[in-house]
Amino acid sequence: MAAPKRKPTRRTAARRTRTSAGAAGRRAPRSSSLVAPRKLSSGLPERVFAQASPHSVGGTSMFDAAGVISQETAINFASEDDMVLGAASRLQSAGFEVLNVSRLTINIAGPPRLYEDVFGTRLEAQERPVIKGGAQEDTATFVESLDTEMP
Repeated sequence: MAAPKRKPTRRTAARRTRTSAGAAGRRAPRSSSLVAPRKLSSGLPERVFAQASPHSVGGTSMFDAAGVISQETAINFASEDDMVLGAASRLQSAGFEVLNVSRLTINIAGPPRLYEDVFGTRLEAQERPVIKGGAQEDTATFVESLDTEMP
């Protein structure tokens, strides 16, 4: 039998009310907790994030789509559950960290050398201009596979 729940004391209730109602307006804005990733001597980050597109029911990878993918055509780029789970399992067995799995893509991460070994490619870091939060102009590191025409 579960113990009965205790009612909050007046002090606890008052503290909660004061914190939730009054502190929001007085709180200083938080600074970004994002830290630039550590880079290898090649300029590549130690950990590279990517999207993998399993073989779809329509037979075309969403990365090879000729036009805009719309609500009506998105289903053509989805994959069967068994295909997605099998691909995610093989990626994980190869050493990738599988971060998220959907019927459209599998989000993975791993060191650059793992991508190069598993996919037989060479990666290169490229610094490109970007607009970051607060409309600040800056640069960001983009990782490119030199064996593909995809940007």
